[in-house]
Parts: sequence; structure tokens; C-alpha cells
Amino acid sequence: RTRHHMIGVDIFISCGDEVATYRDVGQAVFRSLEHMFRNELEVPLAIANWDFSADAPRVVRAGDLAARSLAMVERSNALIAIFGADLPKITCKEIRRAFSLRQRGAPVDIWVFLDRGNRSRRHAEFVARIKRQFHEEIIFTLYESELDFQAKLFTTLTPYLFRRFMQAPVVLGETA
Repeated sequence: RTRHHMIGVDIFISCGDEVATYRDVGQAVFRSLEHMFRNELEVPLAIANWDFSADAPRVVRAGDLAARSLAMVERSNALIAIFGADLPKITCKEIRRAFSLRQRGAPVDIWVFLDRGNRSRRHAEFVARIKRQFHEEIIFTLYESELDFQAKLFTTLTPYLFRRFMQAPVVLGETA
């Protein structure tokens, strides 16, 4: 009998408008990884990723613009944050929410990518606040272009996905 396994993960991508094209690059990496696992390795892979731009229009309470994305962070297995020069408020909230989940014992992986040319004291101060509040430290992965980001994201996610598969594959079914 052959068992058919699947890897299923929910990965959240967070970034501001300044680097929004990198979200598209991240989603393209997801599709490439799904293709590679399914067609080259014969291991079905499903990467769920919430895209706010595909959501239906809605009204939220004043001051609660991040509520939907924070709820999506809570259901995610991992968070990818992408910074350019800016530190978008919602992205920072999403990162803090992921660290809060980790503090409560949730197995949430967090990877933060930073444009090498835009590294600043503001980024360092944000990392220091996370360290003080959560007693964990962000180590940025620096990127220089969309292609460089794509390569670094691919090399970040590939071992992560293999570890997920080895730890807890989802059995799809058995065949004789």
C-alpha cells in the first residue's frame, strides 16, 4: 500500500504599499513551490495565503482597519514581513501579533525581509522593541532586488516545508 501525504500550510505575507510588488513575488514563489512539490517530488503541497485585495468590500469600526489582517495572522502557520524604507503600522501590528501568539505557545514562524539599501535606525528600534517586549530577536534577511528577495524566500521556505512534511504530513488516502 502507498500512502499519499500532503503538506498544508497557511503563510501570511505582510508589507506596505511601498514594497507591494514583493507580495506578488512571494505569491509566485508559493505557486512555484507547490508546482515543484506536486510535479517533481510527487508530494501535494497547498499553501494558503490571504490576499486582502481579493476580499469583498466591508465596513469596520473606526480605528479597527487591521482587525481582519490580525485575524488572518492568528490562523497562519507563518508570517513573512517585507520592509522597504517604511515601517507600516499594520505590518508592525501583524508582526507583534505573531510574536504574541508565539509567546502563548503557538508554533508561528516569522521571517522578516529588509531592503538592504533602506536599513535604518527606525528598523533597529523596531527590532529592539520586539526584543524587549517578547524576549525574542528578529534577524532580518536583507534583499537588494525582487530577484534577490525571490531567491531568499525560496531558500527560506523550502527547508521549512520539508520540516513540516517530516513532522506532521496530512494523509490524503491509501492505494493498494
